[in-house]
Amino acid sequence: AAGSWLSVDLGAGRSLVVDGYCWRGTVYDSNAALRSWQLQGSADGRAWIPLKTHADDQSLGAGGQTYGSVEHWAVDGVSTAYRHFRILLTGPNSRGDHFLATNGMELYGELLLD
Repeated sequence: AAGSWLSVDLGAGRSLVVDGYCWRGTVYDSNAALRSWQLQGSADGRAWIPLKTHADDQSLGAGGQTYGSVEHWAVDGVSTAYRHFRILLTGPNSRGDHFLATNGMELYGELLLD
């Protein structure tokens, strides 16, 4: 559905100053590569801050291979640590619908422990 999202909670006492992330496309549906989405961060899991915006990003499934494709992106200019992260679907996937699916997501940066 439009506005679908997937979130990650690092847990109490942990936060991350993110400087990059990796997304692994689904092996369930070979035509559901993300195209338009945001990586967002939150301290409380309710108020979300956009950290990286993708609009018609063709990098997942480049060369026609969307099945299980993997891509990494740098996240520049973030100096705040967040406990929660999410991917928010902001437009249709490579199939033209709003199906959000993944085989994995990795976050990179400086982990802070309270």
